[in-house]
Amino acid sequence: GVDVTVCATLEADHRWLMKFAELTPGIFILPNFLSLSDFPRFILYIIESRSIDTVLVTGSTLGYQLLPYLRTAAPDTAFIDLCHTEEMHWLNGGHPRFALGYQDALDINVVSTRHLCEWMIQRGANPDNIRVMYTGIKSNPVS
Repeated sequence: GVDVTVCATLEADHRWLMKFAELTPGIFILPNFLSLSDFPRFILYIIESRSIDTVLVTGSTLGYQLLPYLRTAAPDTAFIDLCHTEEMHWLNGGHPRFALGYQDALDINVVSTRHLCEWMIQRGANPDNIRVMYTGIKSNPVS
């Protein structure tokens, strides 16, 4: 089995919270109980205290920005990211642009389409570090 811990870094509606809660009690919405300056230390505490071996960054600008610190402080932990689509209207590509900029701090980039893989490679990503993992379609979507 796999133990999952979720750390959300933004205040939001968190419409997936109940679905995640079905899978794990370890859900931390950091802005609900920490100041921003305490996020890095708390995330490192979670990694160390739970012996987390893999951290997945997805949809979190701060998650990317903390990678150099977390990589240095938790050298035995694998850091991967998951990107779904580029957003050219936001920061010249959105989170996939961050994935490019922080690729050296990631063990692997996971993208959900071949198009996004090619988009990243065209902008300088190392193709050996990118894996395409297609997302499925659920017959009962969560709204």
